[in-house]
Amino acid sequence: MRINYITLLFCLIYGFKSLDSGSVTYFSEKLINDLHFTTSQYSSLSSIYYLAYGLSSIFFGMLTGRSTRRKGWLVPMTFCAAATSRLTSRLGSYYGLAACRFLAGASQGCSLAMMMGIISKNLVHEDYGMRNGFISSGAAVIGSALGPIFIAKLIQYYEWNTVFLITGLLMLVSAVLTQFSVEEVRCAVQQNSDSGQQWIDSVRELFQNRNYVLCFVIGLLETAANLCISVFAPLYYSDVMGFDSIQKGWFLSLKGFAFIPVSLIIPVIADRMPAKHVMAGTFALSVIAPICAFLIPGTMASAVILAIFGSWAGVTVSLFVYMIPRASLPEHLHSVANGIILGCAVLVGGCLAPMLMSALIESGWRIEYVLGLCGVTLAVCAVMSGLIRGRTGVFQAQKTAAKA
Repeated sequence: MRINYITLLFCLIYGFKSLDSGSVTYFSEKLINDLHFTTSQYSSLSSIYYLAYGLSSIFFGMLTGRSTRRKGWLVPMTFCAAATSRLTSRLGSYYGLAACRFLAGASQGCSLAMMMGIISKNLVHEDYGMRNGFISSGAAVIGSALGPIFIAKLIQYYEWNTVFLITGLLMLVSAVLTQFSVEEVRCAVQQNSDSGQQWIDSVRELFQNRNYVLCFVIGLLETAANLCISVFAPLYYSDVMGFDSIQKGWFLSLKGFAFIPVSLIIPVIADRMPAKHVMAGTFALSVIAPICAFLIPGTMASAVILAIFGSWAGVTVSLFVYMIPRASLPEHLHSVANGIILGCAVLVGGCLAPMLMSALIESGWRIEYVLGLCGVTLAVCAVMSGLIRGRTGVFQAQKTAAKA
């Protein structure tokens, strides 16, 4: 029962952090119309957040790769995220929000990897994928499904940045619960007295692994496409479809609700089937939404399809960041491997890609063109997934080893 409690707690923490990180995208109308932000300024807030998130993921991946502790890193980072949210609730200028978005990304990077490190050491059965999916569903339920409705209603009666006061309080409570109700775990580390040489050896070993290299490249492409869809879907609903704040909130909420069953089912299937096949199929389905927005823009069909399939690519993160590397690499490389993939993917996909796409839009590109480019990128990810070697589901890998 203890593992179930930890899984539920981490699901809530991840959900609260996702609500905090995604809140800025739900305020697109408020920021652009009322606070007079440009499209580039609006999208840059997400880019700044993901820049810090990516750097933090790489940095903490290096640190935790040399440390046996996980809770000792997770709790302080959650406290810092809570404090940053509290500070954000008191600001309204672009530069103030940009600074807080950077601090939020820095304090939230690599949190999921630390949570999954704790989970893996508390497993009773080999259901790592299922628990990974359940924790990730916290982002879908709290951050994407309930979040848009909650925020749309909140800004009708209060200031738009009040949501950060609430997320800060929730993360503070979560950090306290983690500190006093979750036991520390001990993870394997590489035995090397020279920390610099240890890092170089770890990176060299990682990039000599074919599966890891493919996961790394897929991470760059998927994150670029998926986060651009997340950033520009609200603008598609408001600028192309002409929806008001409430209508847009309902469609973004539908987008989150549609992701919930996918985030739970796909990792469970990947426990029992080759993860590369599961990942390729998921990418193929995720192409539908952006391509429809490109081919039939401004139609209700495109709006509904974008809501239903627009988040599907995000579920593959648990596969190419955690499950496939976990099955393909020794334990002492897991933390470093997760940090490098997630950090570099977020730096390229979360920071550079939205800024580049915003520049294209301001130069004359239409939003549906950007979404169409995202669809092509996800199709490339589907093809690359099929190039991964071996039966990369954790359950299957252990079952094969047991038979041997």
